[in-house]
Amino acid sequence: MVLAVIWDLYGLGQALMEESGLMAVVVAGILVSSTSTATELRLLRRFKEQLTILAVSLVFVFVLLAADLSLASIAVLGWGSLWTVLTLMLLVRPLSVWLFLV
Repeated sequence: MVLAVIWDLYGLGQALMEESGLMAVVVAGILVSSTSTATELRLLRRFKEQLTILAVSLVFVFVLLAADLSLASIAVLGWGSLWTVLTLMLLVRPLSVWLFLV
């Protein structure tokens, strides 16, 4: 319910004025945090933890899907696919990790 209200609030903010959906959600979060009781905050924190676990699980699933790629399936597609995979593994991935860590 909370997530649906937040998505609706974001959509309404975006419809009324460009780039205002995020600010509407942030302001709503500030208002809710200043008026909620301890029980409601505990429930919201538990919900946030569950969403975090769900998001991490989804990322893990995509990593597993990519890890299921065999060399035989790449070889069938030809040299272009092999060079693409090697470029992604040896150049793009380390570069993106380095950029995000700097």
